[in-house]
Amino acid sequence: MKTVCLGEIVAAHGIKGHVKIKTHTANPVDIGSYGALKDAKGREYELSNTRIATPNSAIAFIKGVMDRNQAEALRGTELFIEREQLPEPTDDEYYHEDLVDLTAQDEQGKVYGTVLGVQNFGAGEFFDIKSEEHNKIITLPFNEEAVLDINIEEGFMIINPEFLLV
Repeated sequence: MKTVCLGEIVAAHGIKGHVKIKTHTANPVDIGSYGALKDAKGREYELSNTRIATPNSAIAFIKGVMDRNQAEALRGTELFIEREQLPEPTDDEYYHEDLVDLTAQDEQGKVYGTVLGVQNFGAGEFFDIKSEEHNKIITLPFNEEAVLDINIEEGFMIINPEFLLV
């Protein structure tokens, strides 16, 4: 089963066991909307009392976590959900996980590599392509000028080669 990371516990919040979670959801409170989340080892986490902390984080209570010490012990825990539990994205929206392993090619079909992932460090989204031809990783902006089309069903994305610095 394919899983998607919806967030990471980054800190304890208060003394009653709440945690601050850096979320990868459009609305931070949505992290608690899909049922129990799991860590990399399969342990389940049930969130409640979820509220927005910042535009990219939420504060939540985790069932069974009763104090600050227990909450602090969870720092760094990534929270996953099975891809099938998420709603289908609307037109022109994509889950980052669905883009991983797509073939990056131009409009003529020349293959430049395979998508490794999508990141956002605060200045917009970027994606990495593993280029076998050049034996390196190429980073491109994830916008309409650099990415001309995406076809998840057929496993490729069309990129604008003018954005390649190889």
